[in-house]
Amino acid sequence: MDVFPTEPILEGRPTGKRERYYFKSEKEANKGAQDRNAQIVAFGSQAALHDADRVMALECIRMLRDCGKNLYDATHFFKGHLDRISSSKPVI
Repeated sequence: MDVFPTEPILEGRPTGKRERYYFKSEKEANKGAQDRNAQIVAFGSQAALHDADRVMALECIRMLRDCGKNLYDATHFFKGHLDRISSSKPVI
């Protein structure tokens, strides 16, 4: 019985708690490390984004890309729109 696992392991503390990920090959482990590092750069290590929200955000990003816009642009545009309509007064 091996004391150490033979599969490549990715280990770190991106959220303060130790996390381990096992991969079938070193190539998959390297890809996994790159993906996790990209997530940390994009969202920080303390951002808790549920899988459903992440999938929804990616769908929105792809839809906006066709228009030459990004999620930041769309969010600020929509927030401004909501602010304008909430402060308007109906004319009777």
